[in-house]
Amino acid sequence: LKLLPLCKWSDLTVRGKILSDVIDSILRSKIQQIRKGSVYSLSAMIGKCQSLMCFRDKNSEQVYVEVANKQVRTCYEELGVTVPQKIDLKSYMTDLFDQNL
Repeated sequence: LKLLPLCKWSDLTVRGKILSDVIDSILRSKIQQIRKGSVYSLSAMIGKCQSLMCFRDKNSEQVYVEVANKQVRTCYEELGVTVPQKIDLKSYMTDLFDQNL
């Protein structure tokens, strides 16, 4: 852990980084399986979808998603996903944990 910038991180942030990397690897694998035959490479698809912005309203526990541009909509359509206008965090977390039981 003497490598920069990891040597400046706490144990908690290193664990968070490792968890984030594991989740990223799983998602990349799933997207690779789904996007076979796509006109976009995986890196192009991720790059285009990163422009989609959202913000969280802490009072209502809602995440609001901006209107997606044409390139982002195309990527989501190829993955068979609809871009939501908003996400209710409470119900999303409940659904997420119920599916994994």
